[in-house]
Amino acid sequence: NVWENLGKTEPHWSVLSSDQFKPSRIEATRGEFYNSGSDNVETLFKTLVRNGIDTTTLRTCLEYGCGLGRVTYWLAKRFDRVVDYDISRSHLQLAEKYLDEAGIRNVSLHHVNKPQDIGGFPKVDVVYSVIVLQHNPPPIIHITIQELIKALNPGGVAFFQVPTYRLGYRFSLHEYLASEAKR
Repeated sequence: NVWENLGKTEPHWSVLSSDQFKPSRIEATRGEFYNSGSDNVETLFKTLVRNGIDTTTLRTCLEYGCGLGRVTYWLAKRFDRVVDYDISRSHLQLAEKYLDEAGIRNVSLHHVNKPQDIGGFPKVDVVYSVIVLQHNPPPIIHITIQELIKALNPGGVAFFQVPTYRLGYRFSLHEYLASEAKR
């Protein structure tokens, strides 16, 4: 799996693709990498407030595509419980190490290995997924969003980013299914 390999070889860069987060530079930029997750959570909460949502009632969060825990750390400071999912065990192992060293104890990490693993998510007040879904073909994005919405408690909020257009992009269901059948 591409993400598993990236988690072993270039984990930080695979999350934020900037040269400053390459393995050769990460020791000097690790703090900047993890602190950048704060901006994501601030954007989430500002968006909720701007839309008239009482954030004090939101206690639980599901983060889909948690990577190394860059955003997770900041979500864990705002929610009573955070449930995280990622496709890469190597990313999850590094996230677990980071969160443990940071003293974060209200997060559970889970591996999603294949499309059949998508679903059965616990009920939560907020679903969060940013810079994740674009790495999937449209049918998988569709299934994932359906399952994430099912995870919401009544009155819950979903906050996710999806691709809407990319120059030169095309998707062929026939080609996709043929390539999947070969696996």
